[in-house]
Amino acid sequence: MVNGADAELPVEGSGEEGEFGLPQAKQLATFFVRAPRRHPGLAAVTLVVTVALGVAAALFWPRSYDCDVRILAQHQLVLPALDNPNRQVPREADAPTKNAADAILQHDNLVAMIKELDLAARWQATRQPALRLKDAVLSFGASSKRTEAEQTRDMIDLVRKRLSVSTDESSITIAVSWPDRQIGFEIVSFLQKNFLEARYDSNVNVIVEAIHILEERAKPQAAEVDAALADLTKVENERRQSLVGVRGSPVADTRQRGGRAPRAPAAVGAFTQSTAGADADVARQLEDVRSRIRSITQERDRELMEAHRQLADARATLGPMHPTVVALNEKIAQLEAPPAELQALEQRERQLVAALAAPAASTAAPLPVAPPTVPAPLVVATPTPAPASSTSPSIAESLRDDPQVALASSRLQAASAKYNELLSRIEAANIELEVTRAAFKYQYTVVRPPEIARQPSKPNVPLVLFVTLLAAPLLGMLVAGIRDLVRGRFIEPWQVERHLNLPLLGELNPPP
Repeated sequence: MVNGADAELPVEGSGEEGEFGLPQAKQLATFFVRAPRRHPGLAAVTLVVTVALGVAAALFWPRSYDCDVRILAQHQLVLPALDNPNRQVPREADAPTKNAADAILQHDNLVAMIKELDLAARWQATRQPALRLKDAVLSFGASSKRTEAEQTRDMIDLVRKRLSVSTDESSITIAVSWPDRQIGFEIVSFLQKNFLEARYDSNVNVIVEAIHILEERAKPQAAEVDAALADLTKVENERRQSLVGVRGSPVADTRQRGGRAPRAPAAVGAFTQSTAGADADVARQLEDVRSRIRSITQERDRELMEAHRQLADARATLGPMHPTVVALNEKIAQLEAPPAELQALEQRERQLVAALAAPAASTAAPLPVAPPTVPAPLVVATPTPAPASSTSPSIAESLRDDPQVALASSRLQAASAKYNELLSRIEAANIELEVTRAAFKYQYTVVRPPEIARQPSKPNVPLVLFVTLLAAPLLGMLVAGIRDLVRGRFIEPWQVERHLNLPLLGELNPPP
């Protein structure tokens, strides 16, 4: 028998413990529920300490604030198709979310963000009290101060842990969890702005670089056209002079016979002078047009460089939505677009090059016929010289059939064809550049802009308080019950039966 008072457990138990089942679980639960009655002071202290710790955790636990931005990315296939219907570009090449996470989390991008936002210094300034205490304990005894490179490396690791970038086929989400709500907002805003600017620059700079390469290739080709034109003009003049000299040989025979030499047909001289004059006039016009193109391009490049410098200075002190920054971006976009005067001059240049590349009028058509002149009276009868209408076609036929003239003409046509092809490709690239700039503002749309968090995401204060109030009485019962078990005394009747393996005959209450 066991009375209400505690009884000492024997040193060596003679019975074997039975299996643990549902009845035993109920007995053990009853044992812990009744434990606070046996040790009210201990249970009360445990309750108070647990509630105090829970409230302290809710008040002083380090806060974390979430901030995110969602960008909708769309495929732009309409404008490129309208620009070039025969464009054969796979759909994967126009994927707006391709490698977005890697571009945002790349090392150079994070380093630029840490330096621009001064995260290393602001991290220490906005450190919460509990974390400062932790840092002081962990750094106790450390004498060496961390260098700037080490702090930057630590901040990169911290940002990678707290920053997340998720993408799918049509959207990009950038989210960060940071102890300071303002810094978290600035981090997300910087990454959003930097990502959109990087994508715009990558899309546009590829075309700009291609245009620059084509223009550099067109410069020596233009020089080749000029050289071929000069060579053709020289060969034609030499052949005309030789042909006119051959036609004048009967005049020498006439003079030997005492006659008076007839004057050269006016059509031949007029044709030679007019053809050479026309070529020289077209060449002068072409040189004048190219000079004006170079002047406009140099002035445009100078203004564009100055605008980029002003934009870089403005971005260092102003935000991306400041009116000055917005105005400079619009000015740069206007300067990058080819002006109407430059397009007209380039069109005129192509027309002049095509005119020079065409077969010379002297080799493609009969010479112009002038009214025949009356020859001077002769001393003796001599054969009448052939009229200009019969001489001019023979010169034209000779020039057209001359191998040197044909070779020079073919060289000019080949050089002009290559130059015109480069000009056409430059014009197509400029159209593609304008289309890319116009389509970019429809490709990325911010559907959920970043906002400063109103409440911390961690810790959840209501949940912490609820768990504290629920756990405090349970811990009180558990601590009081464990104290009884550690003391090794029989408190409940089932302990006698379980540990001594003896039947319990009855219970006696202590005397009053």
